[in-house]
Amino acid sequence: MYKEHKIKGKIIPIGEKTYAYQDEPVQAVVVLKGRIPRQRGKQEYLNDEKDKIDKYELKIENHTANSLIVTLSKFRTDIVEQRKENGEAIKIEHFQFGISFAELVNKIFEGQEVLEYYTKESLPDSVKAAMKVAYDK
Repeated sequence: MYKEHKIKGKIIPIGEKTYAYQDEPVQAVVVLKGRIPRQRGKQEYLNDEKDKIDKYELKIENHTANSLIVTLSKFRTDIVEQRKENGEAIKIEHFQFGISFAELVNKIFEGQEVLEYYTKESLPDSVKAAMKVAYDK
């Protein structure tokens, strides 16, 4: 069964926390890369940074056992122009913040149109009958 709806509130219903150990234990690193399109399409790529940025990189990684660090890196292409103007150049700009797993998920899904669906377990009838006997005791 599928249903489409807009997320209102928190998709992971967390409350106020006092300590980091109250957050969900996390593990893994996610790296997403987005390049500036250079092809000349019919529609212009609407980004004011397109002439000075080559690509973006979003990295989500562990900070502690219960927290994440989210880093957005902008890889610059305007090195020569910066040197001429400032005498030095910034090659990569980094923007970073710390967050818990639930807080990050809630920020991603907040206000989004989503497709909600379920994955149900699939068991043979013999197992279902045995479970019914076991659970009815």
